Amino acid sequence: QTGRTHGDAFVLGDLKVIRTAQVCPQDENGWHVPPGEDMNNTHYAIAERCDGALRVGNANTTECATDWCMFNISADACEYRNLAAERPQDVARLVALLRTYQATAVPDIEPQGCAPIAVPNSRWYPGANGSSWQPCDGPMTPHATHPEAPADDLNWEQMFIEAHV
Repeated sequence: QTGRTHGDAFVLGDLKVIRTAQVCPQDENGWHVPPGEDMNNTHYAIAERCDGALRVGNANTTECATDWCMFNISADACEYRNLAAERPQDVARLVALLRTYQATAVPDIEPQGCAPIAVPNSRWYPGANGSSWQPCDGPMTPHATHPEAPADDLNWEQMFIEAHV
C-alpha cells in the first residue's frame, strides 16, 4: 500500500469497500465542495443524493487510509457514513472478492519509447498548482510527427502539450 498513487475499492450491489492510498487521500475521501467554490451560489446535483448536507473544507485524510471503510452507496451517495465497524463480516467478504479479482487482473503495460510527461494542472484539476503527470499517448517515434527534425532536437513535452490544447 505504501507509495501507491491510488487506493483500492470494490462495489457489490449497494455496498462499496475502499481503502485510500497514502499519496493523495484528500482526493479519495468522500465528496467535498471543490476549493474556491461557494456552495450557496452553485447547484450541485449530487447534493440531492447527499440529503443536501455537502461537506465543505478539507477531506479527512486519515479515515480509510489504513483500515477499510464501507459505504451503502445507494443510501449514502457521498460516502459520509462509514459502516465498516457495524458490518465487519460484509467488509471481509467484499475485500476477499476484491483480492480474488485483483489476482486475475493483467498488470499495467509499460509503454515502450515514451515516458510520462508533466502537464499544467489547469488542464486536469483547476484548483491545483504545479504539474500533473500524464501517461504518454502521443507518437512513439520522433519522425511520426516531425520527420524533418532529428530525434534529439525535439521537445516531446512541448509538442504533446501543443497537440492537445
